[in-house]
Amino acid sequence: MMVPEAQIAFIEVDGEIVFFNEAEAVVSLSQDDGEETERKRPRKVKGKRAQNIKDLPVVTVSHMMSEEELTAEFGKDGWSQLEDEVYRRCAFTLAKIEIEEHHVGVYKSKKDNHFKKAEHPAYLLRNSLVSPSLEAAILNAKYVNAIPLYRQEKEFERYGVKITHGEMARWTILCAERYLSVLYDYLHQKLYEYHVLQADETPVRVTKENRTVGDKHYMWVYRTGTLAYLALRQIQDIYREENKLRDMNPEERQIHRQLTVKPLVDVYFSWVKQNVNKVTAKSKTHNG
Repeated sequence: MMVPEAQIAFIEVDGEIVFFNEAEAVVSLSQDDGEETERKRPRKVKGKRAQNIKDLPVVTVSHMMSEEELTAEFGKDGWSQLEDEVYRRCAFTLAKIEIEEHHVGVYKSKKDNHFKKAEHPAYLLRNSLVSPSLEAAILNAKYVNAIPLYRQEKEFERYGVKITHGEMARWTILCAERYLSVLYDYLHQKLYEYHVLQADETPVRVTKENRTVGDKHYMWVYRTGTLAYLALRQIQDIYREENKLRDMNPEERQIHRQLTVKPLVDVYFSWVKQNVNKVTAKSKTHNG
């Protein structure tokens, strides 16, 4: 689905095009198809909430009555404190950007011109404002959450800082070359351990030095053949059942084919459709 840049795209959920009513549409998919309209309250699973939040940090917020309030309520020394009532809420803090101003101590010997600097973190990129935490946030938004750099630029503007998508692109390329190339080489070697690989080439524009305008440049994407391998196994199962019908007459073959082969074929095409839809949806998300 092609949409103009910076325009809101409607999202398709199981054939239903929704955006503003996405919550209602998603909830409706999980409800029964019968005529009952009253929403059923989901059954609580004991201990599930505690399990979901067990790894989150806990900030204790106390709400206590003052001595004056207690005296006014119960009279002087007219109360005893019971066990606190405790309830929990998930608090969310919006992302914030602040400037880390590193002051590095510089020292000089009184006897000679010997200088010494205090220990301090190394810079990610020289003469750049980018920090490891900022670049990590950009990479996560781009490659995990599929948020294009130009949209991230708008988000940073809402935080009150001007970071252009061009700057983010340069940071990402330089950091990838300097710090992720080792991981890339390792993954490249691991790919060769699989008996089947899938590859795709995409033409790209390259502006690095020693590249002429007429040169053809490509981005190569590799993945293992697990998707293709599973499809091949299913096809083999279909042919295996089909071969069992070889000695039957046409009428018997048709009956047994409907009983044994047809379910396998239906499963195969259903599986293919699901995976094609996943790939298409992922492609739309990254291109959007």
